[in-house]
Order: sequence, then C-alpha cells, then structure tokens
Amino acid sequence: MFQDCKFTHCKTLGLQFPMANQFNIGFSFIECVLDHCNFSGLKLNKTKFTSCRMHEVDFEGTELKKAIFNNCDLARTNFYQSNLEEADFTTAYNFQIDPDANRITGAKFSLQSLPALLTKYKLRIS
Repeated sequence: MFQDCKFTHCKTLGLQFPMANQFNIGFSFIECVLDHCNFSGLKLNKTKFTSCRMHEVDFEGTELKKAIFNNCDLARTNFYQSNLEEADFTTAYNFQIDPDANRITGAKFSLQSLPALLTKYKLRIS
C-alpha cells in the first residue's frame, strides 16, 4: 500500500503502480529515475514530481489534476486521455501532450513548451 509515500533519490525502472492497492494512494518523487513506469488509470491529483527523469512513462487515463512536474525530463512519456487540469508543466521538458486527447484546462506551460503542445499539427514555429 502506498499512502503518502515520498520517494527520494530512487531508481524505479518499469514499476507497475496500478498493480498496488489503490486505496488512498499518494506519492511524491524527488530526484528519481522513473523510466518505463506505469501509472495508468490512477488518481494522482496534486502529486509532485521534482527533478525526475521520466522516460517512456505511461500516464494513460491517469488523473493528474494540480500535479506538479518541476524540472522533469518527460521524454517519450505517454499522456493519453489523462486529466491534466491545472497541472504545472512550467519547468518540465522533452514532453509532448496532445490537447485534443487530454483534459488540460488551466494547466500551466512555459512559452518555450508551446511546440510540444502543437506537435501533431506539424506547424513550423520560429
């Protein structure tokens, strides 16, 4: 059972979090490597990810309202049918999020990350 668990300086590769008991599940991650982890279908509202490497992580169908991705590397991470309302991606990088396939109302992004939100449209932004 993961209730209010704080992971610091951990390397968790390929962990399947949906397999855990989801009752009152809650995490925070600080300076962790979470490559290939699966969080699909979980309710992770207000979860904080700080300075984490999160390559090819699966957030399909995950509820991440008001989550914070502070200085996180989200290369090839999957956000599909996820609720990202009011989530903070201001300092996150290497991500691609399809606004048509996710709920992003009120989410925060930096101006530099605008191309990551428009990738599917194949626009040339300079």
